[in-house]
Amino acid sequence: MIARHGWVILDQKYLDLTYLWSLAVEEHFYLFWPFMVWFLSERSLARACLAIIMIAPALRGLTMFLGQMETATYVMTQCRMDSLATGALLAVLVHNKAPAEILRRFGWIGLISGLLLVTYFAQSFRLPGFADERFRQAPPFRIFGYSVVAFAFASLICVVLVGGWTTNLMSWRPLRFFGVYSYGIYIYHGILLRYLMTWFTADRLSFNTGHAWLGVIPHYVLCISASTLIAVLSYHLLEKPFLKLKRLF
Repeated sequence: MIARHGWVILDQKYLDLTYLWSLAVEEHFYLFWPFMVWFLSERSLARACLAIIMIAPALRGLTMFLGQMETATYVMTQCRMDSLATGALLAVLVHNKAPAEILRRFGWIGLISGLLLVTYFAQSFRLPGFADERFRQAPPFRIFGYSVVAFAFASLICVVLVGGWTTNLMSWRPLRFFGVYSYGIYIYHGILLRYLMTWFTADRLSFNTGHAWLGVIPHYVLCISASTLIAVLSYHLLEKPFLKLKRLF
């Protein structure tokens, strides 16, 4: 629906569900990936991942060539499956090789991807010298950009698996806390945000002093706290009981 009609189809006045597109892509992955693991050997599984990683950018290019909406390349499973395949490939490789060996062979890909990702973030946050919207709209980025993001974060995971200060950093208790509840925060923040941004604006939280910046920090604290609280309750009251059912399968 989003690919055909744009974000507005799921962005209503009191409820924004546009961000749930990613869960639809994940659902397709969960439906098909177990069968691939079951029927393919590890070598064939790795080759399948590589094929998917190469096919997805080609499909993004084809989608652009056919003149479909920009959202199509962003939300459709066939255009985003290379990110999932990159993570799956890393899992297959780690099963047979030490993370340090993987980094030694393929670390240069992660390094280049990381540098490109930093450039992208610099452009997204409009840092001096990078405030050019054409960068993100350019065909090369729309075709290969999502693959770059996937390679960069797969490399980060591999670095953390090797051990050292990165592992200690990622084991930091606050990060682990938000790691446990991140899924719920992602689900509920979009439902809450529309109301919080309407009722508790920065202007209102600055108590109408005329200095809206005084209300920015309270606004963010309120949004993050509300999303986290509901995510914690959801995890313990809803998600954990369902997770316990895994022992039956």
